[in-house]
Amino acid sequence: MVYQPTPPQKANDRLARKLQPRSIMLAARHGLRPRAIAASSHWRRHELRWASTAQVVSPAPTASASAPAAAKTSDTPAELISFQETKTIFKHKTSAELARAYGVFRICQLPWLVKRSEQLVKMAYVFPGEKFTNKLLRSTFFGHFCAGEDANEIRPVIDSLSHAGIGAILDYAAEADVAEPRDLSGVDHNLLQARTYEYEDESTCDANAAIARQAIIDAGATKAPGAPAFAAIKCTALGKPELLMRMSSIIVQANLLFRTLDGPNLSRAKSRFLDTLVDYPTLSAGLRNAGLEMEEKEIKRLFDEMDKSSGDGVIDYVDWVSFLDPFDLTMGPLTQFIQEQPLDDREKSQLRNMIHRLEALAAEAAEHGVKLMVDAEQTYMQPGIDHLVLNLQRKYNRDNQDVIYNTFQCYLKISSDRVDIDLERARRENFRFACKLVRGAYMVQERKRARDMGYPDPIHDSMEDTHANYDAQVKKLLGSNSIASFMVASHNEDSVKNTVKLMNDMNIDRQQGGVYFGQLLGMCDHVSYTLGSERYRVFKYVPYGPIGEVLPYLIRRAQENSGLMSGASKEMTLLRKEITRRLTQDTNSLFVAQFMHRRGIDLVRIVVIPDELETIASTVKELSDTVGPDGYVITTGGIGPTHDDITYEGVAKAFGVGVAIHQPTLDGLQAYMAKRNPSHVVNDDRKRMAILPVGCKVLQTATWVPIAVMKNVYVLPGIPFMVKDMLTYNEDHFQGVPIHRAIVHTMGFEGDIAAGLSAVQKKYSNVAIGSYVNLTHHKGEGKGDSSYNTRLTVDGRDRDEVEKVAAELVGVVDGFRITEQS
Repeated sequence: MVYQPTPPQKANDRLARKLQPRSIMLAARHGLRPRAIAASSHWRRHELRWASTAQVVSPAPTASASAPAAAKTSDTPAELISFQETKTIFKHKTSAELARAYGVFRICQLPWLVKRSEQLVKMAYVFPGEKFTNKLLRSTFFGHFCAGEDANEIRPVIDSLSHAGIGAILDYAAEADVAEPRDLSGVDHNLLQARTYEYEDESTCDANAAIARQAIIDAGATKAPGAPAFAAIKCTALGKPELLMRMSSIIVQANLLFRTLDGPNLSRAKSRFLDTLVDYPTLSAGLRNAGLEMEEKEIKRLFDEMDKSSGDGVIDYVDWVSFLDPFDLTMGPLTQFIQEQPLDDREKSQLRNMIHRLEALAAEAAEHGVKLMVDAEQTYMQPGIDHLVLNLQRKYNRDNQDVIYNTFQCYLKISSDRVDIDLERARRENFRFACKLVRGAYMVQERKRARDMGYPDPIHDSMEDTHANYDAQVKKLLGSNSIASFMVASHNEDSVKNTVKLMNDMNIDRQQGGVYFGQLLGMCDHVSYTLGSERYRVFKYVPYGPIGEVLPYLIRRAQENSGLMSGASKEMTLLRKEITRRLTQDTNSLFVAQFMHRRGIDLVRIVVIPDELETIASTVKELSDTVGPDGYVITTGGIGPTHDDITYEGVAKAFGVGVAIHQPTLDGLQAYMAKRNPSHVVNDDRKRMAILPVGCKVLQTATWVPIAVMKNVYVLPGIPFMVKDMLTYNEDHFQGVPIHRAIVHTMGFEGDIAAGLSAVQKKYSNVAIGSYVNLTHHKGEGKGDSSYNTRLTVDGRDRDEVEKVAAELVGVVDGFRITEQS
């Protein structure tokens, strides 16, 4: 365990290395919460257990280091990875960050507030004003979900993630939207609706491209050598959204034309989109039946162009969509089938500019070793985006490189077919498939739009179907690992565990296997930080941008969390547990060390163990055997009413006995509850707190909760004030050889007296000498005790030897004794 002892303990740490009396052990677990934290009238549990063995006066402090997770040399087996260990999960987070996260998530549990968040923020910008509102947002939602306003501000966040083994997906998150489009009945309504950028002019798009370019450069500059890095972009930031809408309409209409062609049933793929194969006669007849006015040689030329990639005499859906270029469709031979008006010269120029910006960013990403992730946008623009992304993949995902990533939403029924189609394109055209897999978060909106516009519901019929489809796509892509890279962008623990297990089963390397995991900054930290500690390639989506411009993103995060966290949230539970662990662990460890020191008992170490019955039992047994019958093992916590409060069971199992109701304890509990609320019933869950190991002794305390004693094991609750009161009440039960202390003050500074102290310490191996700067004395301010600059302590079990050493120190450092002793 890591904590900072008080100055008296520092000397005791040194003494610990010299004194070796009988071995005494201390084990403790934080279990019951104080009411001030619990916010409830009954005891609640904290799922942390710590244990200490005692051979020395106090545990020596351990240096706290935050080495990158990638430095690990051994990996936890996939099946044993747990997302429960808060000490591992949050070790790179400050307590202030944890408190902020808990507060933000708690606000997200207030639907009435989240629902009105947009209006409330607008009102706040009027009064009390922009400065105050931005400061408030920066300390809450913006600070939690965003990394900063510009590239300089985000660097500390990226560095912190890197220390935890987590990469960053940089995303300039300023948002706007476009008006709902006209009825595009042919558009594929199957993709996640996401933010778009409001088009102002071409110079604004150039500015957005410059920001994205800087994000790519920053991603490349901040990544570790040889490690992957990502940047995310939105196509609507780089061009006029209406152009993407029109492209999408053209693509959908052209694709619908193919579906009207009747070909032989020569299926060669599992996807229903690849079932139809069309030979030249079928294409000619189908187009003529549809009313196409084209010479036969033109149809033959068209067929030959489409069949060029495979050359097998038939074309399928992949051949068809790979051939079509929406930039030319309104001017080519299929113009009569496209209802969309041709692009005018200005629009053609704007589209070329958009494509040029995308090309430039892709080239920049390739140059800096950064993977460029293109996010999904509104459904009525997604086909156009897919087309642009595919062209970039054809160019930049060569030679087994995965520079350009598309996005697939697995809550959509068509998502499996889309993955099949793009995988087939990659196989035929010899480029690497790369994508991000998400579930999708707009089910209600998509279904309403489907009803309003009269097309089939694009969403899977049940959540179970969505989960099954997500896992199926993961398995499919893992099976295509030789040509596919992908990111499991999911906050779903089961999906992550499933991927980890499949990677293990298929022997896919954690670092080099082309499999990545991704979660949003400020969300699902228990998954991200655990994966990072286990050397998986995990990334956080790191949004940044001016506070005022990222407000739509922040509001959507609040709305998403409101839906996800309206019930008991695991994430909040873990945050609460870690916050309490830090508060109570430091308090209990310090008090126990001081308490044992006063009683002449030596505390040697604190061991953190999880809430697992076998682990509790084996640890207790090991510690008990180590200290022997004259030692002490103290456990705290895990004696509350919930299912995972299992300390009593663990202690009983350690000694091969069962547990049973301890009637005096139950009577005390019932009396306590009746006093608080006469109508309150002590149910079976609360009775768990009175089920003790069979054959244990009890030490009475000032409350109804006893100290259960099984041989040399003492079981206490984890609330600091209860630990203090219960041990103090029974302090005569704990006896050892007292430690004596003498104190010397000197005007000398540590650097001046260090050599003399070292010489004295070498002469006397049975005492510990400590030195402490007088930090209470601030020269020029008239504060603190100005009579000395350095405080020296001498600790030992032999009073005469302690006095002898203190007297010698007075002469060595030109100091003086003070009467304070302990």
